[in-house]
Amino acid sequence: MFVVLLMMTPSTQELEPPANPARCTVLDAKLSALARAHSLVAPSSLPGSELLDQMPTLNALLRALADPFVSGDGSRLRLTGDSLPLSMQTLTPLALTFGELMTNASKYGAFRSHEGWVEVSCHRQGSNLTIDWLEHSKCDQPAQAPDDGFGSRLMRSLVEEQLNGTIDCHNSPTGLHVAMTIAI
Repeated sequence: MFVVLLMMTPSTQELEPPANPARCTVLDAKLSALARAHSLVAPSSLPGSELLDQMPTLNALLRALADPFVSGDGSRLRLTGDSLPLSMQTLTPLALTFGELMTNASKYGAFRSHEGWVEVSCHRQGSNLTIDWLEHSKCDQPAQAPDDGFGSRLMRSLVEEQLNGTIDCHNSPTGLHVAMTIAI
């Protein structure tokens, strides 16, 4: 619940009475995406879990989280490589990590304009999964690598401590590039 409130706070602070319907729609879309991602981790005893006939995949998670940012335009999120089933222990930290990346892409990076897109490439290498997030921004100034704020500390903690992996965020000519390696 704390993460939901943190996601909502910046959006609601921008609202001025009377509330802007477009911003309310964006907030609703973000909460809906979070709910869809949560349904991927819901235990089978919860309502709606009958939709899960197999372990959720990385691609399913990414699509669920990206939906409010790409507005139904599947070409704005380009997935390549292996779409592996995710364990329940891996799913939640990855959902929070990619949720943070997508929110930042909508504020500062590739999802900020309708011409930008994100490419996510995933490859299994033995007992590790390498994930590359590469933003292709059409903005005049592509997003910079995250500073040491709450979001970047959260991602680092999730990847390094919960997933026994590594994460590196840096700028590329097209925008933000995040390279992760996690144990699977």
